[in-house]
Amino acid sequence: KIRGPINIAAAGSAPCASAMYQAPRAALLLLLLPLMAAALLEHRGPQTSAPLQHLLVDIDESVRKTGGDTEVVFATLYTYDQQLKDSLEREIKSANTTVDKLAAMRNGFYTEIHKSQTQLKNLEAGAVKAARNATRMQAGANKVGERFDNLKDSVKMLVGLLQNAAVTPDGGLATPEAPDSSGQPIRVYSFVRRLLVANAALKPKFRDVFLAWVPEAHAPKAKKGSSERIHMTPQLLGRTVAAMKAIEAQVNSQKAQSLVQLVARQQNFAELSTSAQINGAQRRGLMAETEQEADELSLSITFMEAVLRLDSDLYSRLEASMKSKAVVVEEVRKSRKTQLKVLKDLMDLLGGKYTIDDHATKRANPSFLQVQQSPPAAPHTLQLDIENALHNGQDTHGILLRIKGILDQVEPTDTANVQTVVTKMGGVLRELDGEQMRAAEVKQHCLSEKLHHGEQEHSLKANLVVMNSAQEHVKGAIRAAKNSLKRVNAKTEALKGLASDFTHTVAQGMTTLADQSNDRVTIAAAVQKAGELVGQSVAATALLNQMHQEMMHQEEQERSYRAEEAAFRSVFTAYVKNFLQLLRESRNHYDASVAALELYESEVSGDASAQTDVLASSAELGKQSRALCASILRFYDQRSRRRQDLTNSLKEALPRMTELR
Repeated sequence: KIRGPINIAAAGSAPCASAMYQAPRAALLLLLLPLMAAALLEHRGPQTSAPLQHLLVDIDESVRKTGGDTEVVFATLYTYDQQLKDSLEREIKSANTTVDKLAAMRNGFYTEIHKSQTQLKNLEAGAVKAARNATRMQAGANKVGERFDNLKDSVKMLVGLLQNAAVTPDGGLATPEAPDSSGQPIRVYSFVRRLLVANAALKPKFRDVFLAWVPEAHAPKAKKGSSERIHMTPQLLGRTVAAMKAIEAQVNSQKAQSLVQLVARQQNFAELSTSAQINGAQRRGLMAETEQEADELSLSITFMEAVLRLDSDLYSRLEASMKSKAVVVEEVRKSRKTQLKVLKDLMDLLGGKYTIDDHATKRANPSFLQVQQSPPAAPHTLQLDIENALHNGQDTHGILLRIKGILDQVEPTDTANVQTVVTKMGGVLRELDGEQMRAAEVKQHCLSEKLHHGEQEHSLKANLVVMNSAQEHVKGAIRAAKNSLKRVNAKTEALKGLASDFTHTVAQGMTTLADQSNDRVTIAAAVQKAGELVGQSVAATALLNQMHQEMMHQEEQERSYRAEEAAFRSVFTAYVKNFLQLLRESRNHYDASVAALELYESEVSGDASAQTDVLASSAELGKQSRALCASILRFYDQRSRRRQDLTNSLKEALPRMTELR
């Protein structure tokens, strides 16, 4: 009748998750007190009554059953702690490796930034130097143009003076300049000589002029401005005027050629300056992106270091908690083992297996029990099986989690007389020379426009390349930030799930231990009362008192275990709270980064579209400008060929006309 209520879940002694939370109810154990008292009152000697024997057997089974359930709780929490410890070890190792890699990447970015700064300084210095050279070339072109204009005006004045001069009967030349002692205008003659010496290339066409003005034997003296008397004739004067006009035309041609060369060099320097500025802008953009990536790495390193601090602190607290709980568990096992041995000794004593003389015992003050040493009860193997399963990598409970580390760019001249013909032919030659100069100026202007348009188009294309590159970089940064957001959200959900599972598991284990504690107190009270009722047997009383003390010791150890588990639960809760706060801050940072990057990407896209339209318009204008310049140059080229033919004809006819005069 007593075995039924006491032997709760005796058939289900196999270790399983459901048995972890099944323990004898305290209300049933309250029956122990009166029944034990009644049974012990019938004790008359070495043989005890059957109800008392059954009662002791039920207590033994209850102690074993509650011990098995307690071992399941201990094993479950130990397995959970061990897996959490292994996960933290892997996470700490991975975090340290990640921090080292991020720091190395950041150092690489800092090195690249330093190189970019040096390159940027060189580009800026090159741009300034090229701009200074372009300005100097422009100033030089202006100065050269002024010098050629002054020379051309002087030659033109000389031609006019010679045309208005008269040949004297003695072979002199009458000019507005007062003659020297030899009767010659020394300044006019000196200027003519210098011009002829400087334009020796005209000697084949004007050999008579060169022989008269600059004889071979006196060429050095002519260069020094020495005067040599010249016998002037009308023919020589006409030929000299023609030579001066040829020099004037050559001055115009040289001016155009020099200006074209200087302008081309000036445009080259300007293009170099613009190119250096564009490259500098590109380098600044890349450097800004590198600095941003370095800042992002710094934020990531700060985040990982904070995670490392949290993980390291939790790991040390977990390790200390596991050591403390291991000591408590060992004490609980020793106490339970002692309880089972005491129960066996008590059942053997009350069953009449040993005879004890109470009076002799009192007089001789014998040892606690004078009985044959019996083999201790086999310890419960549940914990050993679970530890072996954990060691062998086998699954122990479905409710345990493994923390996953997410800690991953000419017209013919009508002549009336010889003098009129000569005058008109001279005027035509001057007009032809002026037209040649205008053609050179037009060619120079077209070249300048072509270079300027090419420079502008190059600048537009370079800007477009920079914008497209920046747009691609921004898109990549947006994708990276969104992926980081996904990882942060996944980590947040996993951490919340871990916290919920941990809380649930620990709460169930603590509830089971609390229920068993209540049952243990009831059993201890019954054992204590029974010890008071068995007054006639000193040995039985001593065994019951020892049983009561061991149960109280076990209760004290399990309370220490529950207190340690509660303290670690507070630590783990604070860890989860701080980790979630880090994740919230990281998520806010990535949300703000995505919003800013998307806004910047839309602005860059709009600028790139506008730049594309400007480039297309510029290309169309350049095409029209080149076509117009090509048409004008073809026109001037045709006129140049006709002008050259006419000029050659006039130059051949003019000396004959002068002879006729």
